[in-house]
Amino acid sequence: MENVVELKSWDEFSSNSGLLISKHRDLVESEQSHVTEFLFRGQPDYNFPLQSTFERRKYWSLKFSDYFRLAHRAKPEVETFAGERWEMPDYPRLLEWCENYDSLSLDDFPAYEYLVYLRHHGFPSPLIDWSASPYIAAFFAFSSRHAVQADKVSIYQFREKRLPKKQGSSDNPQIKKLGPYVRSHRRHYLQQSHYTICGRYVDGEWQFAPHEEVFDLDIPDQDILTKYTLPASERSKVLRELHQHGLNAYSLFQNEEALLETIAYREFDREH
Repeated sequence: MENVVELKSWDEFSSNSGLLISKHRDLVESEQSHVTEFLFRGQPDYNFPLQSTFERRKYWSLKFSDYFRLAHRAKPEVETFAGERWEMPDYPRLLEWCENYDSLSLDDFPAYEYLVYLRHHGFPSPLIDWSASPYIAAFFAFSSRHAVQADKVSIYQFREKRLPKKQGSSDNPQIKKLGPYVRSHRRHYLQQSHYTICGRYVDGEWQFAPHEEVFDLDIPDQDILTKYTLPASERSKVLRELHQHGLNAYSLFQNEEALLETIAYREFDREH
């Protein structure tokens, strides 16, 4: 279910997110281990929907097996230029996984490392990336040039479940959360990344579905989404505060482009 909270300032969000994280820590320490952590995602215009790059290209009805086939076909070329190797089951085993209704409830997701790499390097991806840090999410919301033109930015807060088990139905789309423990590009760790994928079981096989269809189901105690909106006019204040705490483009990407972006911010924008 989705809830929209309109905030008047960055300070409101910062104090609220700190309380939420403390509350989650207390619940885990009280042995309520089924309570999943909060995840955050920042977007530079509150009008932008919550979508994967896959959903933006209108590919959400594609079968999982078709996507795995395309990714499998691209893999030798990607490995050649990346200088990396990723394990990936052969296509018959992937197809078997895609046809099993219980697959999304299993911990093992095929070719996860490879799919995360593709997500971070611009290949159309069904994964939505989240951060365990509300401040990293805030950086992505406010740092984009879209935030200069928007009235408000949004920071999404997601919790997968508050109960030991999630409810599910073959007729409804389901969200699968994929955790941080994966060998990946270093920005995965710098950004404290987690991912979600959404699918629906149709005619004996999993196919992709829009995340927002799950939130529209309004099922209590699972897939809980809160959309915080903040004034884009807070941009300079937020980026300055995050920069003072070492959160900037270079600390989150650590490449030459990000270094120059951070230097440019320091020299041109920080005091304005």
